[in-house]
Amino acid sequence: ARRWRAAVVADVGTGSGAIAVALAVLLPGLIVHATDISPAALAVARANARRHGVLERIRFHAGDLLEALPAALQGLDAIVSNPPYVPEDQAALLAREIREFEPRQAIFVSGDGSALHRRLIAAAPERLRPGGLLALEVGAGQADAVAALFAADGRYTAPVRQPDPIGIERVVAACRLAPEGDPSAGRK
Repeated sequence: ARRWRAAVVADVGTGSGAIAVALAVLLPGLIVHATDISPAALAVARANARRHGVLERIRFHAGDLLEALPAALQGLDAIVSNPPYVPEDQAALLAREIREFEPRQAIFVSGDGSALHRRLIAAAPERLRPGGLLALEVGAGQADAVAALFAADGRYTAPVRQPDPIGIERVVAACRLAPEGDPSAGRK
């Protein structure tokens, strides 16, 4: 008989912890590992987790993307991330409140905006269980490029896109395929 276990999720680039805390509040059996490159952001996330009564189910890790997680943490059920995705050359297009008061490393990224998406798509299969979900928030107009990155990688199911309330595709997600020869390769 298969034993039940709590689901384990990583929120990569947690910032204030909004996603990690919301998941922990909504899913009482969930264990969340929240990472961020900023120790100051992790302090805010920890305070938010305490305020919402879920501190005991969220583990905080300082460091870069998935590299912040303990090496032994494998077989995750899901990885979620709202990474920085605004190209630096588009800073002038943002509202002044965002451009001048949000931490730059939380908003802007070099190149076309998909550099961190590319890194997460490449690294996530090593951390996800077969069938585990990788869900990434994207900027307006970036869904096609990120979906193409998933498809080109070859270790994921066909990516799906989720629009926001006004119809802009904001999340692109796919599940890790089981490796060839894995007994779970044919299962969904």
